[in-house]
Amino acid sequence: MSDHQSFKIFCRQVLTPITIMFIPHDNPGRSLNLNVPVTGVLLSVICCFVGAVYLFSMVSDAIKYQSMEKQLLDYSRKVEDFNATLSSLKKAEKDLHQLISLKSKEKIFEKVDTPVMGHYAHNKMNAVKVAQKVKQGGVIGYLGSTGSATGSHVQYEIAQRQE
Repeated sequence: MSDHQSFKIFCRQVLTPITIMFIPHDNPGRSLNLNVPVTGVLLSVICCFVGAVYLFSMVSDAIKYQSMEKQLLDYSRKVEDFNATLSSLKKAEKDLHQLISLKSKEKIFEKVDTPVMGHYAHNKMNAVKVAQKVKQGGVIGYLGSTGSATGSHVQYEIAQRQE
């Protein structure tokens, strides 16, 4: 047998159709016959296998994407916080330069007790004394920061008097 004849036989076998019959349950007399060559069936199986492998590889990429998306949201929140801190530091620096430009302690205290630099600042800590009675809505303290505080705040305590 020559190579040419063996190739013809191979091609006939590969192109030999396989009959696939579909018979519906509700109407058995009406069936559908498909004649598909062997190569078509093999190519379909190979394509299904390649598609399944690709699909599973995409699932791992989707999981990685979700993780990266969470990290990106976290980083963007941190950048927003950093920008807010930076802008408040710039404002504080501007306020400090305004106070330093006054060049006298007395002038600085005069300015600090008035609404300058966009907010009320006071050179006194408490507006009330210990055991002083206060009314609802009354001023009890002023905004400020001391020591190692990271921002302006009002600190107050309420204690019962022991008699």
